[in-house]
Amino acid sequence: MRSSRAPVSRSEPKISVHSSKGRLLVITHMGGTWGKTQELATIKSGGIWYKKAVVYAVDARIFGSTAILLEDIDLQAAVGDHEVTNPFMVTEVYIQENGKWKLAQLTFSHLLRPVKMNSNKN
Repeated sequence: MRSSRAPVSRSEPKISVHSSKGRLLVITHMGGTWGKTQELATIKSGGIWYKKAVVYAVDARIFGSTAILLEDIDLQAAVGDHEVTNPFMVTEVYIQENGKWKLAQLTFSHLLRPVKMNSNKN
């Protein structure tokens, strides 16, 4: 399972998600809720560019064939012409099928804590 999701460039987004027995992955964040196809289209069109993610804590728990990861992160992104940095609790829900873990739900919940990431542009 991965612990980072910030793509390196606009032309090559690094998102690895799977559907489970034909069910679509659901992605939820500040812009709304949708599936893998719409998320990748938004990235490829330049609507959003995930520039940098800093992970402060990860908590993983397994319940039978379901794994839940919680990640406290700051995410720096370019949204349209604006650069923003937001604190999120990322929740990843994985389902184990045929010995492989597949991402079923990815949620970015905005946190009330201040951004911890260094504001210097790196």
